[in-house]
Amino acid sequence: REQKSSASDFERNSPFNFGAEYRWFEGVTFGAYYMYGSTVGFNIALSGNPNKPLTPQDLGAGPLPVNARAPGAPTGTGWAANPAARDQLATALAEVLKSEGIRLEEFASDGRTAQVVIENRRYNQPPKAIGRTARVLAAGMPASVETFKVTLLNDNLETSTITIPRRAIETEVDTPNAGEKMWESVTIEGAEPSLGPDAWRRDAYPEFSWTLVPAPYLYLLTPDDPIRLGINIEAGGTVEFAPGLSVTGLLSQPIFNAPTNPEPSESVLPPVRSDTPFYYANWTPKLTQLSVDYLFKLNENTYGRVSAGQLERMFGGVGGEVLWKPADQSWGLGLDLNYVAQRDYYSPFGFGYYDYQVGLVLLGYRLLRARGRGRCRALSRRRLGRQLPAHPALRQWLGGRGVFHPHGRHRRGIRRRQLRQGGHDRDPLPLDCSVRDQVAKQRLAHLDLAGRRRAARPHEPALSDRARL
Repeated sequence: REQKSSASDFERNSPFNFGAEYRWFEGVTFGAYYMYGSTVGFNIALSGNPNKPLTPQDLGAGPLPVNARAPGAPTGTGWAANPAARDQLATALAEVLKSEGIRLEEFASDGRTAQVVIENRRYNQPPKAIGRTARVLAAGMPASVETFKVTLLNDNLETSTITIPRRAIETEVDTPNAGEKMWESVTIEGAEPSLGPDAWRRDAYPEFSWTLVPAPYLYLLTPDDPIRLGINIEAGGTVEFAPGLSVTGLLSQPIFNAPTNPEPSESVLPPVRSDTPFYYANWTPKLTQLSVDYLFKLNENTYGRVSAGQLERMFGGVGGEVLWKPADQSWGLGLDLNYVAQRDYYSPFGFGYYDYQVGLVLLGYRLLRARGRGRCRALSRRRLGRQLPAHPALRQWLGGRGVFHPHGRHRRGIRRRQLRQGGHDRDPLPLDCSVRDQVAKQRLAHLDLAGRRRAARPHEPALSDRARL
């Protein structure tokens, strides 16, 4: 029961307040309240304990197993000089990697080294995508290939190249402390701009992508609104005509708390961000961006960008940037030059207020957090299910007309009976590693070259020795 002070001017219809709460399940509580004889309230309270999650963690399916090449397997490299065989292999690899959430962009091989450029479309940890790619290469490459080079693609730019000895994967994957050993086996370096004119490339251009998202905005200390929070719906589209070359458009529609008739800035200086309310004013759609961008690499450690058009909501013009950032260091140096003009408030393609040149020297430093090389636990293949089959496209390619081996033969490794019975499943897989310092040089002790704590994939027919090489 509430009591009113004699000095208070708060008025109420009743001195009694009532409330009730109902816990639907752990972490979710509903409440309803009746207060002051005139007010009704509702609430939903969500709570949780990070040490006791409400739902089990979904770690996804287990990776492909790694099997050593059969002794005496053909090691001829004639297949690498056959463009048709190379393209057929690259197409099969692209389908297998797609099922792993990885997109193959480029492929090249001289018979001894296999090089791939990949885009990680599923995993939050880049080393995990690299490990999945290495497993697919170990299953699909001819016995002559001794080295894998995996290049990561980010915004259509090749960033880092990781070199992985195939023999290290085959020999270390089932041994204790495999993560520590693999750490010393791989090398990381800046990626070359391309694998060369003869490489296989994904045929995807022109390529269109789009977005539709809510976009809240906040601006402060304007003449008529000290603080304003609004929400827009933004629809965007990008057409990529070639690697790095794209046209982007962005349209914004206010849906909540758009300013109307904003007051101009009272400053005698040319307004810059003080004019922000004019670009959000009223309820008509706004062309936020319409620009042409070209991203490229000058060499393995130097990146470049050129942009032109309506660069943002308030300014348009032309600009460029050069950034030097080796893959194995934590800092980079850049230069950003632009010539821009302030856009018209009301015309999507108009200018006319003022223009100026902007030049910036950029020094970036990535803070590193390294807490050791990770924790590795031995797991059994039984926890990952039985041996997983090769992708149908890969199996068809490998079991076709003998194009994989010069003599049309496929060596027998584990017997089919053993595969069906799962006898090989007893081998330990030691690389259940939590990545602690992937930011620092992205060292690949944690390549995910062996099973993490994954839910088993659905049981499928056993991997053919023809498919596993």
